[in-house]
Amino acid sequence: MEAGIKKTTSAFTNDISFDRLQQNTWSNDKFLSADYKLDENYLAAYSSFSIAFDKNNEAKMGLRYEYTNSNLGTTEIKNIVDRHYGNLFSSFFISHKIHDNNSLNFSYSMRITRPAFNDLAPFTYYGDVMISNQTYSFICLKILRALCGLPYVFLCG
Repeated sequence: MEAGIKKTTSAFTNDISFDRLQQNTWSNDKFLSADYKLDENYLAAYSSFSIAFDKNNEAKMGLRYEYTNSNLGTTEIKNIVDRHYGNLFSSFFISHKIHDNNSLNFSYSMRITRPAFNDLAPFTYYGDVMISNQTYSFICLKILRALCGLPYVFLCG
């Protein structure tokens, strides 16, 4: 049996200022400027165990619980994104060894995929007056369920 806990924390503060030249005077564009703050943390606990039924058959099972806190806001607008949720993830693997170099396997797992940190940052990048690229703070996570049925494994060598 194996068990453990993990905590991941990330935070950033970014003052975004966008100025426009109007009638030979630079002025701050309040609509495109803001002081952003993002705080995220994930707390997870997991447990897994393996069992060998005999010399040719084994199984592995696991559970992972993860709790997420995520908050993004500005000095003017609090809680643009305010997420608090928990998820339970399971995994299962079974293997039947036919010979030393041959086996049949079956597995099921649930995984979480989060947006990259850069995807969550609420920025607009300007190349010039015609080109811009905007990131979105409302991108959500994805929970993936993978089922792999009876792949045949042959090891040579």
